[in-house]
Amino acid sequence: MQNRLGFGLKELIVYSAILFIALLFVVYNTKTLTKEFKEINRKEITYPVIEDSIKEATLKYFDKFYKEEIGGGTITVTSSNLVKYHLLKDEDMITDQKDYCEGYGLIYRNRNNEIEVRPFIHCDSYETKGYQSWRLGE
Repeated sequence: MQNRLGFGLKELIVYSAILFIALLFVVYNTKTLTKEFKEINRKEITYPVIEDSIKEATLKYFDKFYKEEIGGGTITVTSSNLVKYHLLKDEDMITDQKDYCEGYGLIYRNRNNEIEVRPFIHCDSYETKGYQSWRLGE
């Protein structure tokens, strides 16, 4: 039964139910789309990606914390130090296949007197050629 001021209780319940269903639909699809978007934009973590991450983080470490001149020497920056100083995350050192890696970056001057970084990692199933475990204090 409709009154003179608008619609009745029956219509109110029907419209409220429709709005509620529409809201549930929007929330569900938003969660689904957000999850799919994250999966699409997620960078696959492989051994070369980990090496690149160490290289970038080592350069940041050098710019931020190392104030002295390198000269003809080489500086070793371990992945544990990069994590300690929040330049790298622990999860950046784990491949998509759940292979945990550790490593270091070597900072030195090349023949053109430019700063260069070479990353090295050791994982259960992979090791960068030229990796030297003693650089991690082992």
